[in-house]
Amino acid sequence: MVLPDRQDSRWIHAALLLALIALFVWLFLRFFVTPLYIAESDLYEDGLPIFLSPIWVWSSYEFSGLPAFADPADFTFYPLRILFGTIVHSWTALVMTGPLLAALLTYAYLYAHTRSKTAALYSALAYGLSEEMLERLRHFNHVHVIAWLPLIALAIDRVDGRPGRGPWMAVGALAVGSTILAGHPQPAIYAMYAMGLYALAGLAFDGGGWRRVLQWTVMVSVGGLLAAVKGLPLAEASRYVVRSERSEEHTSELQSRGLISYAVF
Repeated sequence: MVLPDRQDSRWIHAALLLALIALFVWLFLRFFVTPLYIAESDLYEDGLPIFLSPIWVWSSYEFSGLPAFADPADFTFYPLRILFGTIVHSWTALVMTGPLLAALLTYAYLYAHTRSKTAALYSALAYGLSEEMLERLRHFNHVHVIAWLPLIALAIDRVDGRPGRGPWMAVGALAVGSTILAGHPQPAIYAMYAMGLYALAGLAFDGGGWRRVLQWTVMVSVGGLLAAVKGLPLAEASRYVVRSERSEEHTSELQSRGLISYAVF
């Protein structure tokens, strides 16, 4: 039996969450009612083509070929991409879900710790409407990775070494897998670093011992297995493909020696 005050509280939660959803739909309304794609910078070059294209196993455009899932920017099996790409068929909804998800999960995390709807709503708006979420919206892979952080943190808190924490371990594993499937390895690794430090802080202050560490290990390991369809090809291809720092250092060296130059118009 649900007590009246708890039932009223649930209705308030539902109303606040629906208000958050309505706010973000209003922010993106132009792209819902007109035949326009949100496509700027990386969204145009990487995100939208992946969303609109059928699932490719092999790409013949890089050198002698490359597994398509080894592309660091690939998010073919990201759960929200499957939902909005194959069922809803809405690119705008997929892009919008990044900051919206961040707001909803932040609300859940803050309320779980403070029991204050005001604090939870304020924090949800602060995170969901932050510069990192909206100004960097063009970096789809980054936004959708960090949107899952509040849920991972909440799962870490709930997995406290006691029996019966299987559902929260499953929730945490899904969130960990989603951070890997959503985007580039860099923000996913940064997220894992941050959550690792968060877990260590919780272990230091709340305790839980080796059982809690074991539960966390299982949670993260299952999350990695859920993302193996991308993680394994990416790990294999990383031995043959160099992205970045070395190439940039080599280019800078050649430029300093006057062997190459750039013209800015």
